[in-house]
Amino acid sequence: MKSLHFRKMAITLTGLLCFSTFANADNGYCTSAARYSNYEWIDTISINGEALQSPDNNGYFEHIDDVIPINPGDNQITFTPGYSGHTYREKWQAWIDINADDQFTNDESIASFSSTTEETITFSLPEDVDLGITTLRVVMSYYNHASACGTYTFGETEDITVSIEEEQAEITHPYALSLDYDFTVNRSGYIGDNISWVAEKDGVIVLQRNAAGDLAFKYYSNTNNSNIRVWLQEYIVDGYQQVSNIVEYQPGVTDTIELTLDEGYNVSRSGNTGDNVTWVIEKDGDIVLERNASNELSYTYFNNIAGSQYNIWLKQFIDGEYTIVSNTISYEVGQTSFNLSVDVNFNLSRNGQLLDPVQWVVEQDGVVVLERNAANELDYTYFNNTPGSSYRIWLKMFIDGQYEIVSDVVEYDIPAAYPYNLSLSGYTVTRTGPLGDNLSWVVIKNGATVLQRNAANELSYTYFSNTPGSDISIYLVQFINGYYQPVSNTAEYSVP
Repeated sequence: MKSLHFRKMAITLTGLLCFSTFANADNGYCTSAARYSNYEWIDTISINGEALQSPDNNGYFEHIDDVIPINPGDNQITFTPGYSGHTYREKWQAWIDINADDQFTNDESIASFSSTTEETITFSLPEDVDLGITTLRVVMSYYNHASACGTYTFGETEDITVSIEEEQAEITHPYALSLDYDFTVNRSGYIGDNISWVAEKDGVIVLQRNAAGDLAFKYYSNTNNSNIRVWLQEYIVDGYQQVSNIVEYQPGVTDTIELTLDEGYNVSRSGNTGDNVTWVIEKDGDIVLERNASNELSYTYFNNIAGSQYNIWLKQFIDGEYTIVSNTISYEVGQTSFNLSVDVNFNLSRNGQLLDPVQWVVEQDGVVVLERNAANELDYTYFNNTPGSSYRIWLKMFIDGQYEIVSDVVEYDIPAAYPYNLSLSGYTVTRTGPLGDNLSWVVIKNGATVLQRNAANELSYTYFSNTPGSDISIYLVQFINGYYQPVSNTAEYSVP
C-alpha cells in the first residue's frame, strides 16, 4: 500500500494542479472536506436499497436533488469507495443529525470502520425518534478517522438529505411474479386459478388476458423504449383487484442480460466484461450486498448460510436512476422444502437448483409406480400417463437416515377418453369432429409453444416450420371453465 509519506511526495511533484477547490454547500452545517480526492472518493452510498452514486467531487458533495427515506428501527447502508488506481484502506465515519439542530454529535454516529472495499452495516434509530427531514453526513478519509467538521487530506465528504418516517406496511400478495431476461413473466399458483394478466404500456393498460391456463406470459408488443408493467388481477366482491407484485421492463434498455444458476450457487451472466452493471444480493428479504459486476461474468456470494433464502439480480444506472436489467435468480442454501406446479400438459416444475439431492415420486391410482432422481431436472413429465388414471407426484429427500417428503403434492387426472382424436400422416394432423367446433391447434416445437391456431374450420393441419432436427407435438385445446384445456390426444413426430 502506498504510504501517506509517498502520497505527499506525489502531490508535491504534481504541484498545486491536484489541489481540490472544495466548498461546502450552504446547508447550515459546519464545513467538512478533503483537500485531495483524486486518489480516492465516495463512489456510492446505498440506503435501504436506494443508491446515490457520484464521481470525484473535489473533496465534498451535497446530494441536493435526492431525499432518502429511513425508518425508526433497523436500516441498512452500504458504503462503496472509488479509486483512480491503487486500492487504499479507508476510514469511514457517518452521522445523522437526529435532533435536527444542525450539529453532528458523538451520540448521532451511526458508523465507524475501516475497509478497502464495499461495506454494508445496519444502524438503528430509536422507535420514538422525531419524524422529519434531516441530514446524513458520510466522511471517507485515508490514514485517520476524520471528525464531522474540518478539513483532512485524502478522501471525500458527502451530505445526504434523509427523511425519517414511519415504515410503510409491506403489501403482500397471494401471487408472485418474476421476469426472465427475454421478458417472459412467470407466476406462482396453479393452472385453473381465476385470475387475469394485466399489461400496461407507457402508463396505459393495453391488455387484460385470462391467466388461468398458463403459468407464464409474454406481452406481444414489446416495442423499443416503451415502459412495460405487468401484474395479476382477480375479481373480488365488486371489482378487480391487484393480487401480485408488478414487474417492469423497458425493451431495448433492460433486455440485455440473462442470469443462470450453476453448481455451488455460482451465478453466471450473459453480456461482456466492461458492461456497467452491479450485482445485487438479497438475503431473507434484505439487500446485503451491491457489487460492481462490470469485470465479472460470474459470481458466487461469499456468505451463503444454510436455511437462508437468496435472490440475485443485476441493476444498471440508466437515465438518472438504477434499473433492474436481468432476471432474478433465487436459491435457498440447504433447501429442504420445495414447491411443485403442473401445467395443462402435465409437465411438472420444481423450484430449487440443479444438484438438489431430491427424487420425483409418482403415484398412479394409489400405487407408487416411479421413483426418479430429480437432481438434474427442474422440469419433468411422466412418460406413461395412462388414460383414466389419477396421479399424485411429490419430491422426497434423504434426511437424518430416512426419506422424507419435502414438497407439496400435485395431483392430476388423465381422461379416459378425449372428445377429439388426432391421427398423423407424414406431417399432416387430422382431427375427428365436425367443422365449426370451437377448437384451437397447439404446436409445441422442441419443448416450447410456437403456435396456437383456430381449428374450427380445419379438419386437418400441416405445421409450416418443420426445420431439420425438430421435435414436434400437436394437440387440440378448447376454452372450458375460464381457460384453455387439452381435448385431444397428442400427435408427435421428429423431423430428420
